Amino acid sequence: MGLRPPGTYPDGAPPPPGESASPDDREALVRVAVHEEQNRRFRRFVTRASLGSLLPGVGFMLAGRRRLGGVILGGFVLLLVSLVAAAALLSRTQLVALAVDPAFLAASAGVLGLLALGLLVSSAGSHHVLQPAGIRAGQRLAGTVAIVVVTSLVVTPVAMASRYALVQYELVTSVFTATDDDQPEPPDADEPAREPEPAPTNPWEGVDRVNVLLIGSDAGPGREGTRPDTNIVASIDPATGDAVLFSLPRNLENAPFPDTSPLSSYYPSGWQGVAGDFGSELLNAVYRYVPAAHPEVFDDVDDPGAQAMKLAAEGITDLPIDYYVMVDLDGFQQVVDALGGIDVTVRQRIPLESSMLPAGYCSEPTGYLEPGLQRLNGYEALWFARVRCGGEGLSDDYDRMRRQRCVIGAMIDRADPVTVIRRYESLANTAQRIVSTDIPTTMVPAFAELALRVQAATVRTLPFTDKVIYAGAPDYDLIHEMVREAIGPPPATTPTPGTTARSPGASGQPSPTPVPGSGTTTLEPTPFDESDGVLDLDDVC
Repeated sequence: MGLRPPGTYPDGAPPPPGESASPDDREALVRVAVHEEQNRRFRRFVTRASLGSLLPGVGFMLAGRRRLGGVILGGFVLLLVSLVAAAALLSRTQLVALAVDPAFLAASAGVLGLLALGLLVSSAGSHHVLQPAGIRAGQRLAGTVAIVVVTSLVVTPVAMASRYALVQYELVTSVFTATDDDQPEPPDADEPAREPEPAPTNPWEGVDRVNVLLIGSDAGPGREGTRPDTNIVASIDPATGDAVLFSLPRNLENAPFPDTSPLSSYYPSGWQGVAGDFGSELLNAVYRYVPAAHPEVFDDVDDPGAQAMKLAAEGITDLPIDYYVMVDLDGFQQVVDALGGIDVTVRQRIPLESSMLPAGYCSEPTGYLEPGLQRLNGYEALWFARVRCGGEGLSDDYDRMRRQRCVIGAMIDRADPVTVIRRYESLANTAQRIVSTDIPTTMVPAFAELALRVQAATVRTLPFTDKVIYAGAPDYDLIHEMVREAIGPPPATTPTPGTTARSPGASGQPSPTPVPGSGTTTLEPTPFDESDGVLDLDDVC
């Protein structure tokens, strides 16, 4: 070992006996030791405070306040265990029922909000009791920032859950109907109090079909009143979720009403319209004219027009219409955007913003949807569903009915649980503005469960086009017979020996064909022959 200059020692070791460090060296050594001690305290503080933020109560325990920390940690663990146990023990139906129960949602929003606040206070308290003295100002600031980031990992999900519960509460209470059955009746003083009957575990028990009228209202600027130009009866098997969509043309005439309704005596030959008012004889005029002519039939009804349309749809299909859901078609654009778009096969070039003018010709489009499989945004999906200008097949109501059914199918496919959860707030806020229904809040859990079944089941379609009926004088007995056949079980398909599986171009499905010189493909615009009866929606679209 070589000789070292006097006053220099390895690793800050004290000088050997008899040799002393200079004052400057001793001051430098003290500064180094203080700096290292500050760094050690800072690292220890950030580690402990972060742990205290992730696990409420742990920070207090590490600071020596074991009783307080134990109470906080125990309460937090008990809450987590309770949530896990509920998720494991409750059935999907029960969980869905809770997710649409207004009382539960309101309570959950409040409890989760308080929990988020408690977690924030616990984290701030841990930060305060664990912060050591003697660390630098920059370290204090850095430590605070680090703890805020860690705390947000715990507090933000809880706060968002509280917000989602509140959004769900507003959706359920604003869209769905509160009936007298939803409110507890005051007890009669002369009768003993009775225990409330438990809700049935299967609300569809004994129900063969659930029939819902889907109405697309065409209200908008420059138009008088609401025009339900889209009317589709969805008949659903509640046991399997299999559904059949019956498209009712808006220009159907002589729409009958069921014998159980007073309207059948007022209009024994069906709805004939108002003399001298051209167009009032069509199905879509029932919404406006019938309630105005006979308001006494619609006492205590929130939407008399929708109720009149339900009765007309019941007479047309001979199916009891249980509920209706009406969507503003202009607002429908917002739903598609909230879903992130829908995937649709465009079979021919679709003009955008091309409408029929009073002079009898179409306005100039602002653009086009090209043939092929497309991800359509809300604006594009709206025009795909409603355009009646621009080429062969586009100008009649029946092709538009087909496109509307395809849009419904695309929305069913798109609304998978992950997409709905990820875009839920936007969807819920949109639905509150554009959707109305007479489904009572007591039935919302059952319909939420049913919606999950429909998405995993088979959806078929039967449109009453001009290839099936004559809209000016429909054979309603024939329509009733076709509906009965359609809601029966679909025939089993057995491949014929020697044949191959159906290709994408079979059974009316358009086959891709090259466009000369373009290097791309288009789809043959030949429309489907839907005169053979009910078809699988995937085959039609």
